[in-house]
Amino acid sequence: MHFEWNEQTLTNPDHRVRFETLLKTAEPYRAVFLIHMNFDVNPSQEIDEFFALTQKYSRLTFIIAHAAGEHMTILGTLGKELENPDSYDNIYTEVSAFFMQPPEKFVKTLHAFGIRRVLFGTDYPLYSSRNTLENFMKLPLKDREKFLVLYQNGADLLKKIVKNKPALR
Repeated sequence: MHFEWNEQTLTNPDHRVRFETLLKTAEPYRAVFLIHMNFDVNPSQEIDEFFALTQKYSRLTFIIAHAAGEHMTILGTLGKELENPDSYDNIYTEVSAFFMQPPEKFVKTLHAFGIRRVLFGTDYPLYSSRNTLENFMKLPLKDREKFLVLYQNGADLLKKIVKNKPALR
């Protein structure tokens, strides 16, 4: 889902109804949504709407694209809301296009969000996978944290998805 590209927001009632219809349809299948949010209009209200939907449709998994991009501080704010991880275990982010942010600020935000909720992503073909990986390896993260983002978090998420998938008819 690319809300920004399509100039849609969750605060617009028509856009929200369309998105919620999709979520209702996908919920029995426990789908995964990679979402490029549009935080340009009203960031705090948009994240509140998103957060409410992730709770209403808790059987779905939501991955916030690009670590929320230029609005990445929203992840830190959201991380504070995620203090009870069992309540919000369906929200993740991925790190593609992270190199557009100061590395120390980016890492601080990832820690605030929760490093176990961070997945590696490249935004290919816009950015090369090789360059994204090389830049990621330069981030001031511990080796264990890099391992989590590059492999373990994704593997754990896939196991969770497969374990909870309904049987195909």
